[in-house]
Amino acid sequence: MAFVVSSLTDYVVENPQQLIWEKIYSTGPTASLMQKQTGVKSSEKINILATEAVWQTQGCSFTASGSTTLTQATLTIGKIALNMSFCERDLEPKYTQGLLKNGGNYDTLSLGKEITELVLANANKRLTTAIWQGDTASVNVYLNKFDGLIKQVNAATGKTTISGTSWNSANSRTVIQALNASVVANADVFAGGTTIKYFMSPAMAYAYRQKLITDNLFHIDVNNPGKLYAEGTGIEIVEDFGLAGLNYIYALEPENMFMGVDAENEVDKVDFWFSKDDQNIKLHAEFKCCVNIAFGTRAWQYLGV
Repeated sequence: MAFVVSSLTDYVVENPQQLIWEKIYSTGPTASLMQKQTGVKSSEKINILATEAVWQTQGCSFTASGSTTLTQATLTIGKIALNMSFCERDLEPKYTQGLLKNGGNYDTLSLGKEITELVLANANKRLTTAIWQGDTASVNVYLNKFDGLIKQVNAATGKTTISGTSWNSANSRTVIQALNASVVANADVFAGGTTIKYFMSPAMAYAYRQKLITDNLFHIDVNNPGKLYAEGTGIEIVEDFGLAGLNYIYALEPENMFMGVDAENEVDKVDFWFSKDDQNIKLHAEFKCCVNIAFGTRAWQYLGV
């Protein structure tokens, strides 16, 4: 059994989309950077246009030369529901009886605000991992609702895989330098004002930062590390616990990372109600989510060794 949040019912009903959006879709290092495609109920296409005209010598003639290619990537929604039920009478024998209102008609929820915040915070934490590690073939209920970026990038045509060096603190600079060399060689991606970022787990970022400090690269402030950048490039390293436990690095531009949601629809809300049939207060929330990239040729992955 669990508890439900009556005390926040008015707030949630007042603006349910904002609550789900702020607590789930817009928090987390990766989710906050992704391009949101709203109103997706089952699947939707990312429409991709590529075109270039071939240079020719000027003259008194016209010869068409060049091509325009239209392709698509698919966002396939995962549908997630959160259901909880609490009996306030469970609080009577304990010190928590002080939270209960007078009388035996417990049709409102104690600790409603706190529980709602925790439910949504934990949903965000699970979603942060699913954004990367989601796999519809998994038996893990927190991962099998949609395919995450790891699976999507690995399946993308034209992606670059960096390999050959195992990951540890001693080798971390070597790995990052190999990734740098490959990214910098792509003039379409590594141009002035590039937005590409390296995504890795906090443990990997820590190992790299420590290696920079050990090697006496004094641009690293050991007392105030702040943002971490790949040496010699200005490429920001994003530490995301959604990649925790994996020695993986992904180089992606936020403009190439898409999240499909249905946040503008009425199903994206938190509901609370007192159920007379079992005298429990119920909580129900549901949301939709999926991720993908548009251009495999603008994606890099390092999968450890």
